Amino acid sequence: MYKDIIIINKMNYKIKISCTSKDELCYNGKKITKYINLKQLINEINETDYIEKLILLHKNKHGLTIKSLEFLCNREISHFEFQIFIKKMKNIGFNSKLDTLIQLIKQNEIIYNYKFETITKKPISERKHKPNTSTYSTHTIYKK
Repeated sequence: MYKDIIIINKMNYKIKISCTSKDELCYNGKKITKYINLKQLINEINETDYIEKLILLHKNKHGLTIKSLEFLCNREISHFEFQIFIKKMKNIGFNSKLDTLIQLIKQNEIIYNYKFETITKKPISERKHKPNTSTYSTHTIYKK
């Protein structure tokens, strides 16, 4: 007798923040690149039970590259945990002159939408889905 096998992707959730420019997000005054040493951040990640992987994502569309830091999570986190996570990032040297949005996303649906510097909630606007014509490349910064 065969039993149904359900394969669950443990990393359905991600925390995403844009870091294309130094004004969007920087670390100790430096632009985020695959060469930057994020040792303090990795130490903070090791203290969480929900972050499994950290990647630097490059999205290329029509010759324009957009970068984001993406923290792949194994579960949904609460508003409180999300706010604590943002505070920890700020405490170890991350800042955003543009008060960039940081989001918790579940399978392309935004769950939380906050401004990074002020840690204030922003309304979630409805997305219009269009065919994806972008190309992507990733650089893994951390993996449990």
